[in-house]
Amino acid sequence: MFKRIEKLDPAPPWSAFGAILTLVGMFMAMILGSVIGQITFADNTTLALMLGWSIGSIVTIGIVINTRQRTPEDKKALQLIDSRTPLPIVLLFSLGMAVTIDLILLAITGDFFPTTELFSFFDTPVSGETLIPLDIGFAEWVLAFLFMVLLQPIAEGLVLRGVVYPALRANLGAWIGFGTVVLLHSLFHLLAYAPQQLNIWYGFISPLLVGLVVTYLRASTGSTRASIIAQAGFGLFALLKAFSIAN
Repeated sequence: MFKRIEKLDPAPPWSAFGAILTLVGMFMAMILGSVIGQITFADNTTLALMLGWSIGSIVTIGIVINTRQRTPEDKKALQLIDSRTPLPIVLLFSLGMAVTIDLILLAITGDFFPTTELFSFFDTPVSGETLIPLDIGFAEWVLAFLFMVLLQPIAEGLVLRGVVYPALRANLGAWIGFGTVVLLHSLFHLLAYAPQQLNIWYGFISPLLVGLVVTYLRASTGSTRASIIAQAGFGLFALLKAFSIAN
């Protein structure tokens, strides 16, 4: 496992600064999308967030396509290649890790909370209180599925594991670069999605552990596509968990 992390990809044709700018662009796209969502559905916070984050993810995907796929070298550096491990196995592994992480957090905190992105589906509790589902319609669940299982994994996979990962590791070294990408994954989720009332375990530690798994899969398979499928597995589990809590 350690040898796979230590193995460096060839340096990408973009700089570490350019990679961080792409990450900043994703964050700004999320802000822009959120504003559009709030304007469109001012009376429905949940629908506004799901729409806004979906728009932000689409804009992010467009940014990467237009800035990081201009040349054959760019496309090769993104590592959108077939995984060494079959993608269905990657999906099953990520689902298993999602269950494991969830059980660990439940054992430590005693809280059975949804993921940060789906907190708006419930009346925000404090630690130890019972979650109260809001009156959520079909449209919110459909948008949540599209965002959590499709748009978010592609957008974050392209930026964090496709653009930022090889650039930081080429400049900072294998282990520091790896750890920085994991930390950036968690910080991005904390800043972009987590409500202020959410505790540190679900607001920061949970996405940190998810980032560790999906970034490790990027390292071990050499495929950004595999990390996207892995994050989609985490998103699918998060939806199933939220749906079970709501019902």
